[in-house]
Amino acid sequence: MHATIRYYALVHPDLVAVLIAGRYTPRRSVPIWGSVESRPFLTQFGHLADRLPDGKLAIDGGQGTPLGDIAHAAMTGADVAAKELVIPDLRGQRREFVAEAFFNQHNLFVMVSEKKATRFGRRLRVQAS
Repeated sequence: MHATIRYYALVHPDLVAVLIAGRYTPRRSVPIWGSVESRPFLTQFGHLADRLPDGKLAIDGGQGTPLGDIAHAAMTGADVAAKELVIPDLRGQRREFVAEAFFNQHNLFVMVSEKKATRFGRRLRVQAS
């Protein structure tokens, strides 16, 4: 699953990025190990991991911003957590995105995709065996 989500983001033609973070107990924050971006996202927004301070994703018991709330929900629940958010591009233009967090008991993945790109999409569930 890890390789699949990385590849999906890397080759996607739309604005898509995946943040990959650690699995430590979600108290205040988890370490960010990196991010993978589609070429359009990287060109317009840069690396997603660089937008979070100190190389950490603030969890703060579900109160962390901007992604800590869904990260906490994913790490403490069994489902994908999602929310809408606005990310400014490198020129300061604000764009709407949908962020989804998934925890596979080893890594925390937070995927952001442009809101318009998800409008016609179909939600797929991957069953782990």
